[in-house]
Amino acid sequence: MPTLRGLLVRIVGALHRTRAELELNEELETHRAMLFNENLRRGLAQEEALRQANIALGNTLSITEGVREQAGLPGLESLWQDVRFGVRQLRRAPGFTATAVLTLALGVGANTAIFSAVHALLLRALPFPNSQNLIALWCRQPSRGIPRLPLSIPDYFDAQQQLRSFEGIAAYWGVEDTITGIGEPTRVQGITAFASYFQVLSVTPILGRTFTADEQQWGRHHVVVISRSLWISAFAADPAVVGRTIQLDAEPFTIIGVMPDAASVLNPRIQVWIPASAPPDHPPGRNNRWMHVIARLRPGISLEFASAEFETFMRTLGNSYDEDKGITTYIVPLQHEITDERTRSSLILLLVMVGLLLLIASANIANLLLARGTTRTHEIAIRTSLGANRTRLIRQLLTEHMLLAFCGGSAGVAFAIGGVALLRRMSVHPVPRAATMALDVPVLVFAVGITAVSGVLCGILPALASSRAQLHEDLSTRTRKASLSRARSALVAIETAFAVALLIGAGLLLHSLYRLETVNVGFSADDVVVAEFDLPRAHYPENVPRLAFVRDLSARASQLPKVRAVGETETVPLYPGNQFWTGFVRQEQPVASWEHVPTVAHVHITPGYFAAMRIPLMAGRDFSEQDTPASDHVAIVSEALRRRFFAGEEAIGRRIKLGVGEGDWLTVVGVVGDVAYELDKEQPPIVYTAFVQGVNGVPSDMLLVVRTDSDPHLLFSQLRDQIHQIDHDLVFRELTTMSEVLSQAADQPRVTVTLLSVFAGLALLMAAVGIYGVLAYTVTQRTHEIGIRMALGALPSHVLAMVVSKGLRTAMWGVAAGLVLGSVTARLLRTLLFEVRPLDPATYAMTVGVFLAVTVFASYLPARRAARVAPSVALRHE
Repeated sequence: MPTLRGLLVRIVGALHRTRAELELNEELETHRAMLFNENLRRGLAQEEALRQANIALGNTLSITEGVREQAGLPGLESLWQDVRFGVRQLRRAPGFTATAVLTLALGVGANTAIFSAVHALLLRALPFPNSQNLIALWCRQPSRGIPRLPLSIPDYFDAQQQLRSFEGIAAYWGVEDTITGIGEPTRVQGITAFASYFQVLSVTPILGRTFTADEQQWGRHHVVVISRSLWISAFAADPAVVGRTIQLDAEPFTIIGVMPDAASVLNPRIQVWIPASAPPDHPPGRNNRWMHVIARLRPGISLEFASAEFETFMRTLGNSYDEDKGITTYIVPLQHEITDERTRSSLILLLVMVGLLLLIASANIANLLLARGTTRTHEIAIRTSLGANRTRLIRQLLTEHMLLAFCGGSAGVAFAIGGVALLRRMSVHPVPRAATMALDVPVLVFAVGITAVSGVLCGILPALASSRAQLHEDLSTRTRKASLSRARSALVAIETAFAVALLIGAGLLLHSLYRLETVNVGFSADDVVVAEFDLPRAHYPENVPRLAFVRDLSARASQLPKVRAVGETETVPLYPGNQFWTGFVRQEQPVASWEHVPTVAHVHITPGYFAAMRIPLMAGRDFSEQDTPASDHVAIVSEALRRRFFAGEEAIGRRIKLGVGEGDWLTVVGVVGDVAYELDKEQPPIVYTAFVQGVNGVPSDMLLVVRTDSDPHLLFSQLRDQIHQIDHDLVFRELTTMSEVLSQAADQPRVTVTLLSVFAGLALLMAAVGIYGVLAYTVTQRTHEIGIRMALGALPSHVLAMVVSKGLRTAMWGVAAGLVLGSVTARLLRTLLFEVRPLDPATYAMTVGVFLAVTVFASYLPARRAARVAPSVALRHE
């Protein structure tokens, strides 16, 4: 009996399917007849009309097969059928598919590449246990105009004993040393740190140990910990390296440990760590501030509580010591400390801008899908006639659109691989953790997320619009609805708004970069070589041997062919991380306490420095050979210092002092022009002193500045030979040209402007394509109307103007919204702009002009096609 019942069920099901197929065949024949009549009405021959009807019917039969496959299939099987059908639909429109995939790939690829940089530099946790508890401690001194001030060694020792919010506190500062004894002399960057440094970071060596508190004592400090990279490159990863001796600046140091790569995260170029120590006859003062201080919060202690305790601590020190009066404090997470404020602002800005680019891409694809939806009205009608409800249609269409989005996302990830490699090469040197930018798991999850979001954004409106198909209407006509036209125009307006906002941002930064690169730096950078070197204290411990070396090197460099002028200094304008500040006192205006001592830059130079840099002498004289240690100590001041401290007075002959307390009084003998030490900062007041007189000591690290009549790069090898002839163990830290220094000073804003300009150009192109697509559709829709106008006497120029004016009207709504959005976006740029206001009228006017010009060009192409339509052909068109 069960077998007989099953047989009856199958027979009844077959009869139902047969009946459904007969009804479908009748409807298809009716549809064939309607298509045939429509083609005859369009003026086609009977044979051609029948052929076109059969082609359309074949497409319809393919659709019905898809409907049959999907009918009654639950769950994953139904979804799989949707995917298969969607793949077939995309393969039937390769041009559309390629355009949409490429558009999305550009948007997703740009977002993924920029997010990889944001994740690596801003979001990824530091490679230390509980790294969220690591902070950096800083001070300010508003009364002296100092926004960022390190701690002194005595302040650090007091903080270690008195602050209770921290598990540990450590201090360090950067050094550069020459390694000898392992081949050619090599310059390496290092850190001088107290023993608590590694404990605070909670990092352990992979070989050996770290230094102890006992090894911070002078005379016992000749131990060194090296990085894993130096261990591999210089010692071939020899496990017996612990215990070996190397020479650092001509002093013997014993290797006691090898640190993992994580220890260099604060600066990937760090290769050695040595214990901090000070000679007993030179105790550090509280006004000698150069130490970076880090700490680890105790569990349960908030950043706010620790900040309040640190502020109270420094206020207490200010009550006891004049050097600490007026000092305030602030603390920041260590993760924020390793990336400077300008880099963080640039990355956040770029992430916002590529987000706008993805929205433009999504709007563009939504426009394409709306246009394509009007060509599928017959398909939707047939599916509806076969029983598909609206929810089923939306699901099928969204499946197609998501499939399209994930194809674009996959291509975008491929683009992002190249983008990440490009960002690594473009990263401004040195940017900590720039080498860690990669398409790791969090970045790929982000890519999948934005791909899904963009798929929904670009697919939901076309799916809703296409699923409204009406059987009677859509089987009898192929015209698009006015509501779809309005929707497409609205999407173009949205694209335009976002594109205008991007163009405004790029324009403001481009204007700012132009101002930055054309700022008067106060010197001539052409044909100047800058050679940085450091004299080892073991061989050059005092002023006399250092001065002898300076004279010898200057004399040798002066004898080289094509050399015009030679000078030596401890810093040059725009050179990274090499500016020295000190207190300034006039003899006629004594200062009551250190808190009120103004701050100026202090630079040691030799007599040829101003000639080599072509810094103009405004008044008085340059240093000369008559300025000796035995003569009166003299100084030359910059024009900015004269304006600030000697306004309305004669500066020449005045007596000044650097610092407070003991020290030499200097007689001002000259005034020179201002120079820029940072392109986007005001030119500082500077006091120049003569190397030979050793004011505040002769520095051990120096820069040789040489002006030549030929290509400055030709001097590099000759200068290396000269320094080796004086001391074979010496090498230049850096050999570069002043033109390269000047160019590198604008590297970071230049990178930001370049990337933003590329994104703005893509946005402009996408918006132009959107305008072109809407107008091309409009021309096709209104061909019959255009024919009537031309038959009634309208000239081609009238038709051209009508179509172009429609494009301009569509764009103007977007331009108006874009100006508002751009003004809001410009506020994000405030910290990145130099001598340019966020609401710069010239930039906004130029942006509008460029966009309207592109709009006219995008409108002209379909307008010209409309103007060339013959009235007889247009009148037959439906």
